[in-house]
Amino acid sequence: MRTAFRGHYPPNEEELEDIWNNGLLILDTNALLNLFRYSKSTRDDFVRALGARAGSLWLPHQVGLEFHRRRLDVINQQNTAFDEIETALRSARDITQKALRKFDRHPSLDTAELVKKVEANADAIARLVALAREQHAETVIAGGENERTFAEITHLYDGRVGPPFDEEGLQKLYQCGASRYDKKIPPGYADSQKPEPDRYGDLVIWKQILEKGIEVTKPAIFVTDDAKEDWWQKSYGKTVGPRVELVAEYFAAAGSRIHFYSPERFLGYAKEQGTAVSQESLSEVEQVSTARSTARATTILAQHREQLLGEREVVNRRIRSLHHRSHDEQARLRTESRLSQLEARLAETQRLRHYLEEELHRQSSTGEGPALADGELLARLEQLGAERASVERELRSQRRELERVAGELDQKEPERLDRLSHALYDRATALDDELDQVTRALAELEDDDSEA
Repeated sequence: MRTAFRGHYPPNEEELEDIWNNGLLILDTNALLNLFRYSKSTRDDFVRALGARAGSLWLPHQVGLEFHRRRLDVINQQNTAFDEIETALRSARDITQKALRKFDRHPSLDTAELVKKVEANADAIARLVALAREQHAETVIAGGENERTFAEITHLYDGRVGPPFDEEGLQKLYQCGASRYDKKIPPGYADSQKPEPDRYGDLVIWKQILEKGIEVTKPAIFVTDDAKEDWWQKSYGKTVGPRVELVAEYFAAAGSRIHFYSPERFLGYAKEQGTAVSQESLSEVEQVSTARSTARATTILAQHREQLLGEREVVNRRIRSLHHRSHDEQARLRTESRLSQLEARLAETQRLRHYLEEELHRQSSTGEGPALADGELLARLEQLGAERASVERELRSQRRELERVAGELDQKEPERLDRLSHALYDRATALDDELDQVTRALAELEDDDSEA
């Protein structure tokens, strides 16, 4: 069973020992970039853990490429964080003060005292942020911490970077990736909304890992800070291990097993293996990963919400259009009904006129007394003639109206109104339900973030 369904089982002790002692150690881009997000002590512990296994380190070329492209952006984000926090603090203070001053005459609120406390607390927080900015400028920027980290990473991976794919190979991989993503084959399909060719970055990394596995036929450890479902197997919201497809795909290539770790789990296991790692470092690595995961989830949910709102507006427009078409259809039905009534009246008028003409002829030929006086009969015939002319005029008018309505309907997309109406309302309801779920999920993430 374990052999046939390897990806469904975690590695046993023997397999885990083989992976750690003989396998490759591969970090993804964000796990490597996190070294610029950690404090100095945590960064030193993580680099020490990597250095203890320097002989196993290997870097996919795509990871190295993304790392160098994004390194300065990550560093700049750390520098601009103080500005964002100060802006948010000023905004929160202004909003709170404005809300309090609206109730200056409230019988149970001492708004003046509350405003003083808001200002005092905001000033205290601002001083802490300013102090942190100064320390960051002195130790990280002026102290050259980022440059030192970059130099250490460069040294660790010297001679341990895989080759790139050539342009022809990349184009073939992108074509393969489009097919894989349509079928939800991991990894990378969770990035399908990214622009070309960035959406295939994870797939390129994975294919380079497979190529290395074929070359060395060794097990591997993959440390990734990416928590998406196209890397990890999820069950009821809980991560239970790497995707079984990926475990099977690597084994088919290398004849050995690959095992996944998050950065905090990797550092924790390194500590168990004897590497000096503080508990504070473990906590910080977990906090950074959690914060990044929350930020990514918030961004993804916010983007998804915007997409749902856009789709909901499209459905609303179609429903409004359908209502308009329904009115046109009803007008045609009313016109057709009126035509049927007029044609029935015309037929009845013609029948009566024919009867009266026959009666007049019969009276003239037989000399019998008239059922109606001649004057009355002639008057009735004249009345029928006028009514027939009136009905014929309205018939012509209603036929022109029917042609106009039918022409407008024919110019529009032919749809079965009832089926389309039900389908649109069902889709609108489904979108409303999904929007509600996404909105609640965003609120929960924001609440969790504020509590943290």
